Amino acid sequence: MLKNAVALVTGGASGLGRATVERFAGAGYNVLLCDLPTSKGHDVAKELGEKVVYCPVDVLSEKDVSGALEVAKSKFGRLDVSVNCAGIAVAVKTYNFNKKVAHKLEDFQRVLLVNTAGTFNVIRLSAGLMGENEPNADGQRGVIVNTASVAAYDGQIGQAAYSASKAAVVGMTLPIARDLSTQGIRIVTVAPGLFNTPMLQALPDKVRAFLAKTVPFPQRLGEPSEYAQLVQSIVDNPMLNGEVIRLDGALRMMPRDEVLTGMLLHMIKSPVPVNKLNYFLSLGERRRFLIIIFYEMDSFSTLSYDGFHHPTSYRSMIGRLPATLGKKNGIFKFYIETSVNFLDRKDLRWKFLQKAILLAFEYHF
Repeated sequence: MLKNAVALVTGGASGLGRATVERFAGAGYNVLLCDLPTSKGHDVAKELGEKVVYCPVDVLSEKDVSGALEVAKSKFGRLDVSVNCAGIAVAVKTYNFNKKVAHKLEDFQRVLLVNTAGTFNVIRLSAGLMGENEPNADGQRGVIVNTASVAAYDGQIGQAAYSASKAAVVGMTLPIARDLSTQGIRIVTVAPGLFNTPMLQALPDKVRAFLAKTVPFPQRLGEPSEYAQLVQSIVDNPMLNGEVIRLDGALRMMPRDEVLTGMLLHMIKSPVPVNKLNYFLSLGERRRFLIIIFYEMDSFSTLSYDGFHHPTSYRSMIGRLPATLGKKNGIFKFYIETSVNFLDRKDLRWKFLQKAILLAFEYHF
């Protein structure tokens, strides 16, 4: 383990970044917690003690990143480790054929700028300061750790921009490792799966429970401390270089429609107001989507629609579907006609519910 090391962590005010800052500080590192001026970085640094110094940084700003590196040099005399955790996401289909709207190019560009160019900006500037260090017995002068995502490999519906940005981080890992090898600077990328970060913590318990069940083993969400543990291991192991490590419990992400359908069917035993799902469904964009949630109560006698509960008979519930969907009045006609005659056949009810949910997603997403 490096002793009295100096580390810089972007996105350090929350989630994976904060966990990394906490672990480094606990190991005796001096840590530069870098995050946006609008973040809680100052409060977090104060909470974690004198080993942690907050630096307001936009990773796209050469001035901001250079300023943080100047703090490292003036206050601690060096930089040994740089960890990139800052990033953003959007969830938009390449083309919405129902609304006849294409993915906004500026949204795509913004995600690539922050996640890819922002990461590279920190790498290229950090490497310059690390190169001034005296090499150890192996000739090592520094370590850089990037954060990609399993979306780099298993991108879901609506993740074209996010997946592209993270795949770029994966793709540049080896060439940068080769670029920096002559100066003894290692670089490794971590591709996390589903982690218990603030975004997922904002979801209802049942949603998080379903997402946890999609992980083969261990069947739970990852903890940010486990990400930080891997980062520490990367720093400590001198043979890790030019590699991407998946940290995901063997998770392989499904297309988003399948995830959402499974999530709703998992929650079918109890009502869940739709407005609690919007944050997850739009990955932070907070759009209002028209979602219909069915759940089992008195043999499918209750319909939960957009947060309001409407007791009704099962036959009446089926009859209401076209009106509920508004413009798409004929979309459920076939399933209604083939289901109303078999209301006592539970297996057919389940098939109907599954198809209805899929069709609702197909129209509204």
